[in-house]
Amino acid sequence: KVEEMRVGTGDDSSTMKIFLPMNQTPSLASTYLRLFRNLEIQNKILQFITPVYEQAKVEEKRSTPSVVILDKATVPERKAKPKVSLFTLLAFVVSLLVSLFVVFFIEMIKRLRSVNPNQFDASWNAARSDWFGLRSSRRS
Repeated sequence: KVEEMRVGTGDDSSTMKIFLPMNQTPSLASTYLRLFRNLEIQNKILQFITPVYEQAKVEEKRSTPSVVILDKATVPERKAKPKVSLFTLLAFVVSLLVSLFVVFFIEMIKRLRSVNPNQFDASWNAARSDWFGLRSSRRS
């Protein structure tokens, strides 16, 4: 068995997977030691570089400004605010038209009431019942 282990031959393939041939042991040991040495070197480098990297990240956060100016401010060539005079004039015209409509409507109702009060009351009650009927049917 010892001779088979030295040469690397044997009948049982499962034992050959566990035991290495003795003639390959020195080269495998040197390969293992070289890989282990490289691993230890990489670990030492990582232990040295990690705090430096963390410190660099902190310094970068400190040096980055919190507000970035995209464009410099310039004086505009024309006003950009709402045109107050136009809106005031428009509001005046609309309120004038609405108030004229309300006044004419009230005068029309007074005239209809004075000309024929019975017919006006009947028409007024019918219109009011229709209006409230529409409102109640929309709610349900």
